[in-house]
Amino acid sequence: MANKPDYSIASNCLSTFREKREEYISGEWFSCFRFFRSSVLQGTETLAFILKHAAKHDSRSRNVFIELGWMEEDGTLTKMAPPPVIEIVKNNYIEKTPDINPVIDFITPSKPKPQLTEIEVLNKNLKKQWEDKTTEAIQYCNIIRSKITCTKEYYAVERPLLNMLNNNIHSAENINRSIDNFKNYIQTFTNNIITELLKILGELKNIKQTYKDNADQLDTLNNELLKKEAANIRRQNERLEFSNAIAKGQLITVSTQRINELYPDENERIKILRQCEKLGVETFDASDQEEREKAIREQRLYNSFNI
Repeated sequence: MANKPDYSIASNCLSTFREKREEYISGEWFSCFRFFRSSVLQGTETLAFILKHAAKHDSRSRNVFIELGWMEEDGTLTKMAPPPVIEIVKNNYIEKTPDINPVIDFITPSKPKPQLTEIEVLNKNLKKQWEDKTTEAIQYCNIIRSKITCTKEYYAVERPLLNMLNNNIHSAENINRSIDNFKNYIQTFTNNIITELLKILGELKNIKQTYKDNADQLDTLNNELLKKEAANIRRQNERLEFSNAIAKGQLITVSTQRINELYPDENERIKILRQCEKLGVETFDASDQEEREKAIREQRLYNSFNI
């Protein structure tokens, strides 16, 4: 029986990772997505670089560390992580990318976060305050319900309150009436929990009032955010369909305009174009009538042979 590696030595940790990663990649040969996935690791990286990559990205490296029992699904370390791994993370990945592969970070560059406007900051803060306070209020309601004799009258004032608390800040309506009706009924009871709940409800009224004072700007902002979210979900679904079609060999041509729609981020677009080239999918300019017609004919001909 082979001796277990000494994981107090960083080089042994790295060797074990590489062996496990080779096993992981070998298993991917049976998946249609094997050829669609690219890798930033070339086999020359240090343990510090690999840990940094795995912590930041849901990647093969993270999956390998998870299988080893050294990392959680969110990229944080487990209690089973070896001492050298813990030490590297503790030192905040101070080791640099190896010079042997200086362009490796180009694939997944870090981007500066966009500066939020004043109204965006207000919107973010109000949403956070609302979510925190409504969660607390609902918890207190559950406790109160277990401590007092709930009558038909109690449920009549609690139900509208809970409905309001379960809404987000910009869609919550009749907040003052819901809170005041509940407050008028419940304040006849003497209980520290009730006192705390009433305090939280008062804070919620103030938060909502701040929102109302800026409603025009905040409603416009949130409507735009909802549209962006819907567009992102739609784009993700279309990306999935596109990647599946490529992986299954259903596409042999795609327009650069379509690639730009699906992958507005330049670095993602570069990666998908490399995949298209690797899998023999030709790109064409849809604004060029001749190229467009040629691509349509080729795709139709291809489809006719694969019915």
